[in-house]
This record gives sequence, C-alpha cells and structure tokens, in this order.
Amino acid sequence: MKQHVILLHILTGATVSYSHGLASLAAVLREAKDGRFDVVLITVRDENISDAADRIVTLEPAIVFVSVMSNQWERAKLLASAIKQREPTIPCCVGGTHAAAAPASIYSSHFDAGFPGEAEDAIKTIVLGGDLNLTSVIERVRISSEQNSVVQDLDHLPLPHLEIFDKQDI
Repeated sequence: MKQHVILLHILTGATVSYSHGLASLAAVLREAKDGRFDVVLITVRDENISDAADRIVTLEPAIVFVSVMSNQWERAKLLASAIKQREPTIPCCVGGTHAAAAPASIYSSHFDAGFPGEAEDAIKTIVLGGDLNLTSVIERVRISSEQNSVVQDLDHLPLPHLEIFDKQDI
C-alpha cells in the first residue's frame, strides 16, 4: 500500500494563492518518486480546524509538511495540535517564512520538526531515507538541519509543480 505524503496548504483571507514552497517541494518529491508514496495536497480554507484535522488523519498520512507565513501560523499551530491529538505518531514538519523569521515558535508547538531554511535538498532524504515513523524522521531532520539549508544551485531544482494546486487559488 502506498503511503501518503501530505503537503498542507493553509489559506487565510489574506493568502488565497498557491504556495511556492509547497510547489517546489511537490516538484522535488515528484521527480524523486519511487512508487512507495503519493504526494497529496490538502488545502485548508475556512473550515473548522477539527474538521480539517479529521480529513487529514482519515488519509492515514505517513508524514505532513506545512509551509506557512506568519499570518498563517496560528491556524497551522492549531491544526498540528489537532492532528497530534488524533494520531500522535504522524510526523508533522513546518517550514516557510514564519519558520525562518521565528524559529523559536516551533519549539512551543506540536510540530515535530521545523525547517528555518530551504527544505528542497532535505526532503528527499527525509521521505526516501528510511521508514516514515516519528523517530526516524526526526533523526533525518536533525541531520539535514546540521547541514547547510541554503540551496546553492537553484538550477538543479525542478520547476515548481503548480498543477498540484486548485486553479481558483492561483
């Protein structure tokens, strides 16, 4: 059975758009796809956080990645908490501009790991590097965060996979 890698896109009234970070991660994962997993984008609009968490957990994700700006942080933090209440073993990782601007805020959240820099080089190691259980994912995140998180050569990245987003959000 294929595992689901969830890319979580949180919209607020001020952020109805696509996420370039998630589009880039989707492209990297799509290029590296080895048949063990499906990349699934879940967009959370104005729905209740509890309902969104139920929808995510129902998919039995192997891992959840969220990219947030600071105006999305409170919703992301509540959603991570709701996911963890339902299924504490799902690894939840956060990145984006908020993680870069306020990395200490991740420590007081229910996210298992954060990426204050770019995650494009690390995501293949995290997803393909071993079992997607909480312990092994956290270990791979720790190792990847000790390395440089700046992508030195953007030309080696695939073009962002915008097709993963609903056209009304673009």
